[in-house]
Amino acid sequence: MKVLWAALFGLAAALPQAATAAPVRACGAEVEFPPFLFNQQPGNLISSTGIVVDLLQLTMQQAGLPDAQIERLPWLRCLKLVESGIVDIALNVPTAQIDPKPYYISEPYSEVHSIYYYSTSKRPAGLHIKDLEDLKHLRICGLMGNRYESYGIDSSKVDTGATTYAAMVGKLNMGFCDVIVEKQEIIDSLMSRDKELAALFGANNLARKPLPEELPLGLHFAISRRSSKAQMLLNQLNITISNGRKSNLIEQIHNSYLSKPKK
Repeated sequence: MKVLWAALFGLAAALPQAATAAPVRACGAEVEFPPFLFNQQPGNLISSTGIVVDLLQLTMQQAGLPDAQIERLPWLRCLKLVESGIVDIALNVPTAQIDPKPYYISEPYSEVHSIYYYSTSKRPAGLHIKDLEDLKHLRICGLMGNRYESYGIDSSKVDTGATTYAAMVGKLNMGFCDVIVEKQEIIDSLMSRDKELAALFGANNLARKPLPEELPLGLHFAISRRSSKAQMLLNQLNITISNGRKSNLIEQIHNSYLSKPKK
């Protein structure tokens, strides 16, 4: 991937101060969010990979800085640390999901589209959701750490007891909830990388439909206004995103993660 970056962006050698500059600190949710942010090894939060990691580290190279340090934390804790300036950047912030006042919000680097699953054995007549208001009358199962305010749903009212996708689907099949709401890009990435999850989400007893939304959600970087590098980071991230879109680099990175099946 670094060769591709160099070819498309003409990366210069790191500036002399890069060796001594303090690394930028970034955090993302501990919940798996492929292909955008996930563990290189299952259960290992120390070494993360994904589209947002590639874009962030490319930005560091362009700025002449060492690679950013990335932590995976409970999402609300991550946001609080960035708000306070202890951490510089929050990764994968969905459009309009947080109060933007403590942060500078980058341009979106990608878009995600929502889908829902229901059990055809529990609902043989089908389940049609015509708008987001319908979600408020359904029991939703989600993954621990996921937030649902962008759908107009109080996250505390969602059953987020499942710590794995398999457990979440199990709750749906047992009738503990009516629907699973997820991002199409996440599920597609999981299914391309994991044969067991592909079989689970592709089972005959599950139906998948697009969730009606006014607009797809954008994914952003949120930079702490208290960071000493805030304006530089915002500007440089926006340059990386803009160039990545124009050169189709972001699309190529996205496709590269979809084409790596799990061994």
